[in-house]
This record gives sequence, structure tokens and C-alpha cells, in this order.
Amino acid sequence: MEKIIAFVGLCLLAAPLFVQAHPKLLETTPAAGSTVGSAAGVSLSFNQDVRLLKLSVTSENGIELDSDFKITPESKKDYNVSVDNMVKGKFTVTASVVGADGHSVSRSFSFTVE
Repeated sequence: MEKIIAFVGLCLLAAPLFVQAHPKLLETTPAAGSTVGSAAGVSLSFNQDVRLLKLSVTSENGIELDSDFKITPESKKDYNVSVDNMVKGKFTVTASVVGADGHSVSRSFSFTVE
């Protein structure tokens, strides 16, 4: 019984380490849910160095916009991607990253250009 209690205690102590290890999207520009006057691109900031594997910006009509995104072997916390033709409308950004722990995470957010 003591071994079981010790094992459960160890798991409870270690759990926060595993939860915190995953990459988290901390900030975006334009901000998620915001309305802006104009936008020439998007910026993403993460809580740790990540490799950006995919980034797409889609218009409210479902059209994926051209951007200067390219997959690179380097990992970093902040990414700035220029995007063409973000005129008036709602846009959805989808980003997929992999963190140092090897876990892949995808996040989406939307914003509106007036």
C-alpha cells in the first residue's frame, strides 16, 4: 500500500511539469477577436521556442490568402508573417507548431478588418 501511495504522490507532483511542457500561444497581432483598421500580416508569440509547421490565413469566403510563410528548421518564440490582400472582412488564422517536447499543437483565431 505504501508503494501505491508513493507512486500516486509522485504522479501528482510530476503532472504540472508535463502540463507546462506543451507550447502555448500567448499573444497574436491582430489580437484574437479584435477588429482592426488594416492588417499586413500576423504575429504569433509562444511561451517557448517552437517550430512553426503550418500557418494559413483564410478569408470569410474560405479562400486561403498568400503569405511569406515558409517552414524552417529553426525554433523560436515569435513569428511575423506577411499576408497579402487582407482587405475588409473576417479572417481566420490557423497555426500548427511543434515544441521542444515533440508535441504538435494547432491553434486558430479570428479577427476582422474594417
